Amino acid sequence: GLEKQYKILKYGRLVSTQSLATGLARKMAVQDLVILAEMQTAGRGRRGRRWHSEKGGLYLSMITRTPRTVFKNLIPLSVAVAIREALEDEFDVKAEIKWPNDILLNGRKVAGHLIDEVGRQLVLGVGINFTNRLDPALGGEATTLQAETGVWVDHQLFIKPLLESIERCIKSLERSPGEVRRRYLNVCTSLGKRAVVDIGGQSLQGFVSDIDEFGRLVLETEDGELRICAGTLTR
Repeated sequence: GLEKQYKILKYGRLVSTQSLATGLARKMAVQDLVILAEMQTAGRGRRGRRWHSEKGGLYLSMITRTPRTVFKNLIPLSVAVAIREALEDEFDVKAEIKWPNDILLNGRKVAGHLIDEVGRQLVLGVGINFTNRLDPALGGEATTLQAETGVWVDHQLFIKPLLESIERCIKSLERSPGEVRRRYLNVCTSLGKRAVVDIGGQSLQGFVSDIDEFGRLVLETEDGELRICAGTLTR
């Protein structure tokens, strides 16, 4: 079960759970708090992107302690593993991860997360598409759990297993970072493929040979090997 008792604040509509949570974390030392919204008017995705958040999805931000680890870059990867494992355990789906932290079902994005560090606190935002309507502008890039499984799921019932899974993975990261990386590599769909990585408007092409022990994408390019901390795989 959940060792921690999370205080959960539920909202009908918020601008962004992550903005509210980071604001609270900046003002005071608060931990084990979860902010949940039925919909967000300006949900945040990674790298400042907008996360389309209609009713029917799970949108939450949790404030917890920053893990005691030198492998800071593995934190987002371990959370991706946690979300993926929780989805698989609860709904018997085969989810994969696209580096660094997109959760895919049948090659389409069903969930994602972002992390803000505020002092010693970690603010972790998670968005999962359950039964919500998707932004048509995404084309076929995104999907919902309902679309992939044909089952209508009450996403409220997923909150506890999700928090438990995140807690477990963060503890694993502190104890055994190599184990978390191994679990990540087992389900990372980006490995062993040619890829284009967008880094701040610059596109790099190459072959993804590994995700190293610091969570960096290892890209073999014509000019040699690059190790990339953060970027977006465009294909």
